[in-house]
Amino acid sequence: MSSHTVDAAILATAISVTATIDGVREFNCFYTRQVELLNQRFLDSPYTLTEVRVLYELAQHADKPSTATQIADRLSLDPGYLSRLLKKLEQQHHLERGREQRDGRQRLLHLTEEGRRVFNGLDQASSEAIGALIERLCAPERRALLTAMRTIQDLLQPQATEPA
Repeated sequence: MSSHTVDAAILATAISVTATIDGVREFNCFYTRQVELLNQRFLDSPYTLTEVRVLYELAQHADKPSTATQIADRLSLDPGYLSRLLKKLEQQHHLERGREQRDGRQRLLHLTEEGRRVFNGLDQASSEAIGALIERLCAPERRALLTAMRTIQDLLQPQATEPA
């Protein structure tokens, strides 16, 4: 029998909540090792994973700048923690804050040219690291991997509540 605690025999039968929790934890440990998420810095850069995620959010929404509240909501970050992180990124000249035209109290965040350059380098390094991780997989295996990842997202994503 496989060394994995969650093997095909278990999956073929009804699974208890405890077995599911154990399986999720096992997968999390495996995946964080695979993509090196336990390292202090993202891909040997001077940035943490959270800092990179904020840069990513700003880069992905460059055409429609975000407020700190929107980023905190999208990333499920504590607003105080995000505020300190944004201040650090601003001091590093990676982002700028501008006023929202309709509501001057709102501060819109966007990447500076330096922030865009840093993000592009990190994005490229991330693509290369993922490429190295999956390079041994053939096309059907890559398709199976993507299908499994989509299934995980679909199953764990909170369901929108329908109006009564």
